Amino acid sequence: MLTSQRKDYLLGILKSTGQIVAKSVSRELGLSEDTIRRDLRELASEGRLASAYTVARCRPRRRSATLRPGSSLPPQGKVAIGPGRQRG
Repeated sequence: MLTSQRKDYLLGILKSTGQIVAKSVSRELGLSEDTIRRDLRELASEGRLASAYTVARCRPRRRSATLRPGSSLPPQGKVAIGPGRQRG
């Protein structure tokens, strides 16, 4: 089986089950765990999955947010959310 075929196969498993266990796939395909892990590392470096040492999972989708951490609003755009001292 070619590398590209293995990667497509791994992504197919990932889509159907949500995770890949290297040991199980290596037994199923009759390949070494190192071969599967290398393919998983390459897929992770391509941004196609998130991986741990022996288990790969789908990459979490980025949540869109109105404000990003570190961004700020001008004072007139801020709303008080609790009681506090009034500035005078």
